[in-house]
Amino acid sequence: MLDFACRGLVVLAPESLGIPATPVDGNAHVYVVSGAYDGSNSPKDNGEVGECVNVLVISDTELVCTVNTDESFDQSGDSAIDDGTYTITIVSNGGVDVQAGGANEDANYTQSVISSGSTFTVADY
Repeated sequence: MLDFACRGLVVLAPESLGIPATPVDGNAHVYVVSGAYDGSNSPKDNGEVGECVNVLVISDTELVCTVNTDESFDQSGDSAIDDGTYTITIVSNGGVDVQAGGANEDANYTQSVISSGSTFTVADY
């Protein structure tokens, strides 16, 4: 379970953040990323390695979600998330190449900034 302090969450359509049917669609997503997320091109240049599910937006500044490290996208049969340090990135649209100037540009596309608070580590305890 992760609890994030953020801002600007109300624009993400909380109803689209539950358990996504697919990690690549036009809904908002909370991704586990190795480095800085880059959804450019197809496949994504530096896409998600996992996803936070069961997202609950508490307020415009806080959300809570679950990361299942045994199944990267919380779907039966998904591979585990490898041990390592990751960035949690919140995107308003999980589609491919939706950033400004992209082939599928979404004029309202946003993604969270990378900060020390967005770091997530997967390791044996």
